[in-house]
Amino acid sequence: MNTSQWITLTSSEIAPPVHPSDAQWSTEAPSPFDIPSHARSTYNQDTGCLEIEFKYLEHEDLSTVRLDAYFTAKVGKKTKRIWQLCFDVDAFAHDSQKIASAAKSSVEKAAGVSNGDIAGRAIFLKGQALLQPAFR
Repeated sequence: MNTSQWITLTSSEIAPPVHPSDAQWSTEAPSPFDIPSHARSTYNQDTGCLEIEFKYLEHEDLSTVRLDAYFTAKVGKKTKRIWQLCFDVDAFAHDSQKIASAAKSSVEKAAGVSNGDIAGRAIFLKGQALLQPAFR
């Protein structure tokens, strides 16, 4: 198995504050508890799966959710935050751009997940480093 180092994620990058169009002075930002602080990936050559793990401020019990034919996620039972994604990189012929795009799309569209947009943005922005273990 090939594993990447933990990659630091910053909230300004993956979850920038949004200024609502109807507000004059306020901005909206996700809770720091919903934003992962780090991410890393592990590629299992036997199964052809790449697992992307996210690290948060506190841990919780997880359940497994199928996002589509090639992606599964481990999400928090209480918060519905994405803690881990597993996907079949062999199904995408090890094409890093297709994998990053499909992963971002799958997590953003996932039902029952609270921070799919944040996880998707992290994968899209840090995809090169996160997908590297699958291409060694």
